[in-house]
Amino acid sequence: GASPEIRHILWEVIPGGENDWSEQGNVIRNNVIIDVSGAEGLSSPEMLAPSGIYIRDPTNVVEGNSVCAAGYGYFFHLVTNQTSRAPLLSFTRNSARSCTRCGLIVYPKFQPPWDPCAGPALFQNFTVWGSAGGAQGDGLLLRGGLPRYHGFKEPTAS
Repeated sequence: GASPEIRHILWEVIPGGENDWSEQGNVIRNNVIIDVSGAEGLSSPEMLAPSGIYIRDPTNVVEGNSVCAAGYGYFFHLVTNQTSRAPLLSFTRNSARSCTRCGLIVYPKFQPPWDPCAGPALFQNFTVWGSAGGAQGDGLLLRGGLPRYHGFKEPTAS
């Protein structure tokens, strides 16, 4: 099987504390995150519903992860003009289950640049089930055709 790989993940253990962790170029791959709770040191939108994977810059690789029992499965919190317009490196083969809010949120907006060689930014092959919602955010309005969402699934209960 695949082995988990986490490199340079930002942890703000002490609110307002200094750290030298980069928020760009991280690889978050093949992880299982279960039962996320607690709100100490979280940002305002996350206080009531912490996320399994919290991303403040889209220039990261997020692949093959599973989040179960969190507020949000994946939270792209893109609060600056720079991060809301940065390219998405990779978001594929991720899943969210039993989230109290939604599987994927992009907040407040995501307007990545058009890359004529690579095409549009793609959030792809994402599955969410047993959650309050699938995906939400202004970034999901597909302004100008960007970004695009491919292979999103919300399985029906059997």
